[in-house]
Amino acid sequence: MLSFYNPIRCYIIKSLAARWRLFKRDERTESNMNSISVFLGGNKSYSLSLFFLFFLSFSCSAPTQEARTLDVEKLLADKTIDEVKSILRKTLAEYPKDVNLLYNLASIERMEGDANSAKNTALKALTGAPSDDSILLLLAEISLDRGDVEESLSYFNRLGETGLRQARAQWVYGVIRSRFGDWNQAEGCFRTAISLGEKTGSAKAALALSLLKQGKIDEAKILLQELENEKPQSPQTLQQIAESYLALGDALKAKELADELTRQRSQDANAWSLAGRAEMILLRFGESESSFTRANACPNAAPWNKVEYAEMLFAAHRENEALNQAMEAEEELSTQNIAIRNPALYNLLATLYARRGQVLLAQKYLKQSLLIDNKQIKVRQLIQQISTAKAEVPSAAPIPINSPAAAPLPSSATP
Repeated sequence: MLSFYNPIRCYIIKSLAARWRLFKRDERTESNMNSISVFLGGNKSYSLSLFFLFFLSFSCSAPTQEARTLDVEKLLADKTIDEVKSILRKTLAEYPKDVNLLYNLASIERMEGDANSAKNTALKALTGAPSDDSILLLLAEISLDRGDVEESLSYFNRLGETGLRQARAQWVYGVIRSRFGDWNQAEGCFRTAISLGEKTGSAKAALALSLLKQGKIDEAKILLQELENEKPQSPQTLQQIAESYLALGDALKAKELADELTRQRSQDANAWSLAGRAEMILLRFGESESSFTRANACPNAAPWNKVEYAEMLFAAHRENEALNQAMEAEEELSTQNIAIRNPALYNLLATLYARRGQVLLAQKYLKQSLLIDNKQIKVRQLIQQISTAKAEVPSAAPIPINSPAAAPLPSSATP
């Protein structure tokens, strides 16, 4: 964590105040998987101590930049996110390098789904505290929001030993491993997060999904049953449970949970994407298209949402539109310099080009897909068929392998 230098009188008082503030931020980030408490939790038993320290500080010089902070939790209880953000920015105008103010602002920007602004603000905080585990984890989560798994892993790898022992860190790493398709290691991370005290239910729901991905269906169902009986459930937990039911093939149950999520989080692309995928499986293509349209209009929409939309369009036999969406997604991923670590997009493009008779392009994307996951037997077979001029035009929609939509979400940016 940060080490503050206070070369003024009242050194002890202000150091204690700074320590209280930092502890509070750690508590907040430990519970980062739990809806709004992701960034706003705190230990209220310290409020009296804070008041005492704040009172004593009046007998000293004005608070230093390092000791400056705001009670964001209290502010959000009485004000909207926009109002709190405005207060933070006004305070930052006076204390532009305060790490904690920058951290809080980045967290709120992420909650709003503005990943780019959140990243820029968090990087400013990191400039003032290059080894701060909380900021590094926040940046890792923001990178996951943007779909950039490589960047997320780079921030995670900078954590110190103390940071790595946090439940939140194990959660984040579990999400990273799931995005790479390493479900066995993801399972271990989620189990560790639970053992370290992650009690929101999100890690347990993500564990259920990781078990399903490995064919451990009975154990996953037991976990899901336990979660169904646990109330209340954060939107993050509901999302993970719904993804698990979708993986089990119970699209009706997933749709029911997705409807509840979209009511709670009408501006969350992940919730609308879930609804769209469930409706697609139920062959309700009109409703599915409406959900994907909403998803792509949300502030936290990512290129992979367009891939999912393209898959729906293909399933609805609207192949030209599907190709346009897939090409747009590929271009956006390239423009944002996000490495593609999932073969779903390439498999879809290969299928669409093959059905148009553009065999060379289909072969190109199949090879790119195989570079990502060389265990795809069907892809190997198709490449061999094309190479021997015996390729058959695929007649069914490609099955996404380790689709980002089916992977656990990072700590929710839109509670």
